[in-house]
Amino acid sequence: LSLTSIDAVAEVGVDVNSCSVTILGKVPSLTPKLCSKIMQSRPLKSRNDLLKISGFGPKTFQNCAAFVRVSGGNESLDATLVHPESYDLARWLLKKLHWKLSESSSIESISEEQRKEEWEVVAEKASGTFQVSQERVLTVIYHLHSSIT
Repeated sequence: LSLTSIDAVAEVGVDVNSCSVTILGKVPSLTPKLCSKIMQSRPLKSRNDLLKISGFGPKTFQNCAAFVRVSGGNESLDATLVHPESYDLARWLLKKLHWKLSESSSIESISEEQRKEEWEVVAEKASGTFQVSQERVLTVIYHLHSSIT
């Protein structure tokens, strides 16, 4: 059961404002002490609020940020699995693909093959623009798509 919950955290993330301390403890790099401090600091308004918690350093943030979500804050990408270091890329992709995080209807219904082709073309362009691997771009596209649908 423990491995299943760790896999679930990796796949869908956890909302730090509503999850239990037990589930929060499945997030990579979060110690029981940090989990307790997060629980005491709720509600958080953004992922960056984690950095205001005593003992929560940049490295811990980098390791866990993609697995924690904050819904209802000022930054809509905080509610996705997109890592904060990829927010500029994610915003560019949302524009390029004509997607809106709050509207599932913004994703047109196309075949899996057409989607793969479109994503690969966009990933190639984004890779050059943002100087990141196509694999990273495709991961961000997948996370955005999963957050919208």
